[in-house]
Amino acid sequence: MYQGEADACSFATQLLGLEAAKAAYDLPTLPDVNILIRQNYPLNRQLDAAAGELVLHKIEDMGVKVFTGCEPKAIMTVERDGEQVFAGFELSDGEKIESDLVRPTLPSNLSTFPRLRSLVQER
Repeated sequence: MYQGEADACSFATQLLGLEAAKAAYDLPTLPDVNILIRQNYPLNRQLDAAAGELVLHKIEDMGVKVFTGCEPKAIMTVERDGEQVFAGFELSDGEKIESDLVRPTLPSNLSTFPRLRSLVQER
């Protein structure tokens, strides 16, 4: 278990992801929370572009960094205590986002957890 301050990432295209990001943001041990969104604004299935932009700006005004239109390309890892542990994401444009914690989209991606674990262990 990671102790001390940590950074968090959330894949937050819909309400559940935004709620998880807000819960992480409220934790005093998580000074930085990043939200990764493949679309150009959050809640794109529920809101039109104008309303989505309003939500996006409200989130950014809270101090949360939001990456829109981004596609994670690779999981970054580092060695800690002899084990490879999650360290963030490299995006398709080459930008790297460091993070200690990740909250993937749930529940639709529950089946990816075993594969995610094996990818981290393979590195």
